[in-house]
Amino acid sequence: MNDIMDMKISGSSAMPGGEYRTVSISGSGKVQGSLRCESLRCSGSANVQGDVDCAGEIRCSGSSRVTGDITCQELGCSGSTRCEGSLRANGRVHSSGALKVDGSLEGGEVDVSGGLEAGEIHCGRLHCSGGARVSGGVEAESVHLTGSAVIQGLLNAETVEISASRASGSAASAAAASASISPPRSPCWACSTAASPAPRWGTSRATTWTWNTPRPTWSGAAGSASARAAPSAGWSTARAWTPGTEPWAKASAPVKAPSDMELLYADKRIAVAVKPPGVLSTDEPGGMPELLRAQLGTPCIRTVHRLDAATGGVMVFARSAAAASILSGQVREHRFRKIYLAVVRGDPGQGGIWRDMLGRDPVRRVTYIAREPGKDVRPAELSYETLAVREGLSLVRVTLHTGRTHQIRVQFAGRGFPLVGDRKYGGAGDGEALALWAWRLGFTHPETGRDMVFTHQPPAAWPWTLFPLPETGK
Repeated sequence: MNDIMDMKISGSSAMPGGEYRTVSISGSGKVQGSLRCESLRCSGSANVQGDVDCAGEIRCSGSSRVTGDITCQELGCSGSTRCEGSLRANGRVHSSGALKVDGSLEGGEVDVSGGLEAGEIHCGRLHCSGGARVSGGVEAESVHLTGSAVIQGLLNAETVEISASRASGSAASAAAASASISPPRSPCWACSTAASPAPRWGTSRATTWTWNTPRPTWSGAAGSASARAAPSAGWSTARAWTPGTEPWAKASAPVKAPSDMELLYADKRIAVAVKPPGVLSTDEPGGMPELLRAQLGTPCIRTVHRLDAATGGVMVFARSAAAASILSGQVREHRFRKIYLAVVRGDPGQGGIWRDMLGRDPVRRVTYIAREPGKDVRPAELSYETLAVREGLSLVRVTLHTGRTHQIRVQFAGRGFPLVGDRKYGGAGDGEALALWAWRLGFTHPETGRDMVFTHQPPAAWPWTLFPLPETGK
C-alpha cells in the first residue's frame, strides 16, 4: 500500500470505497463500498457500506456502522459499534460502548463494558460488564459476564464467572445464576429453554464454574468426566463438565455417580451414557437421570427409553423437552436401532428370527409368551446370531425389532435358553449377575438430523470373559 493515498472524511461527506493507507473519519461520513486500509480512525459516526479489511488497528470514538464483515488486527471503540456481518480480530477487541455483531465475533481477547450482542463468539478471553446476548454458542478459554447474560447456544469454556441479574440459555441450563430467580424445584426447570442453532463444539476439558449472586457465592470444580463424540466429518468432540455441587441440589449429601459410569457423548440436546447394572434407568432416587444431573451439572435430564435395572449398557437421555419429544417419537416408530449381547445357557443354534405374542402379569410382575391373543398381549420380534459357544454357554448378539418388557429374557427362556444370571426367568446360579448388555444404540439426533451410533463393550467379568467379543466397529 506504499503508493496508496490517505483518506480523510469530515462533516457529512461521502467517499468511495477502495484501498487506502490510512482512513480518518471525523464527522458523519460515509464510505460507499468496501474499505481496505492499514488503519482506521473514527471520531464521528462512520458508516461503511461494505466490508472493512484493516491490516492494523481500528479506533472509533463515536458511533460506527459497517454493513459487511470487519477484519482487523485490533479493534478499540469508545462509542457504539454495529457490524452487520462478522467481526474478526487477530488481537484484542475492546469496546467501552455497545458492540453489536450480527454474525460471529472472533478475537484473541474480547472486552466489552457497554453491552454485547453477537451471533456466536470464539475467543481466548471474554469479559463483558454491560450484559451480553448471544444467539448462538460461546467458545472461549475463560468467560466473565456481569449484567444480563442470555446465551442460547452452548457455553464452552475452561472457566466461567457470571455476576448476573438474569441468565438463560446455556448459563441457565447450567445453573440458576440469578439474584431474582430462586433455584428450580423441578429437575427439568431448564427444559423450556428455546431451541437454537447447533453451536460449534470443542474438546472436553476440566471446567471451573463460579456464579456470583447477592446470595453466598457458589462454585464448583470440575471432575474428570469427559465426553467423546463418535467422529464424523466436520465435528469435534462434544462438551461435558462436572461441577461438584449444584445450586439446585438437595440439602442432603450429593448424589455420586458410580465410578464405572461412563459418559460417551453430550451436547445441549442429548447425553449418551453407559448405564451400570443395578442402576435404574428411570427418574427415581439414584436413577440415571439424577446421576447425570449431578455429573453434567444440568437440571434437565429426561428418560426416553428404558433398560431393566439389572441390565447395563448404552442409553441416550434428552436434555430438553423438545429433544425428549423427538426421541420418544423415534422410539414409538421403532426407529431406534438396539443391539444387545447376551450369554445364555445351552446352544440356541446359528441364529434366526423369533416372533411371539407376549403378555404381562402385573401382579407377579413377569412377562410370558401367550398362546393366544388377549388383553395386554402384544407382538414381539427379535433376530439373533450365535457368536460363540463355550462350556455349555452361548454368546448371542440380539437385535430388537420391538421393545417389550423383558422381551429378550422371555423369548430365550421360553425356548429353553435362559440368560445367565436371570433369577426371574430361570437362568440364575449363586451370585451370578444378569448377562444382558445394551451393546449398540443408533438413533437420529433430535436437532441436527445426523445419524448417531454408539457401541460399548460389556464389563471384563465372567461370563463375558469366556468369549471373544465382537469388534465395536462391526
